[in-house]
Amino acid sequence: MRSAIKTSSGVVVTNIPRLKVAGAAVGAALSGILVFVLNTYANAGIDQQVAASITVVVTFALGWLTPPGGQEAAVG
Repeated sequence: MRSAIKTSSGVVVTNIPRLKVAGAAVGAALSGILVFVLNTYANAGIDQQVAASITVVVTFALGWLTPPGGQEAAVG
């Protein structure tokens, strides 16, 4: 099983997640853990809609703030 394939146009296709994607995924997990801890131990009473919004904001923020990896390029 190969993890990277170079096409005839020079584009490298890989099934390895990009650093920015991994950063966003970690953000989603951390926000869920944060809401759980606040609701369980601090009796914060954060409802589902607010918890979902926190997850979206933290996921976007960490995905945006995480720089591309050494072999990656940002397009745009």
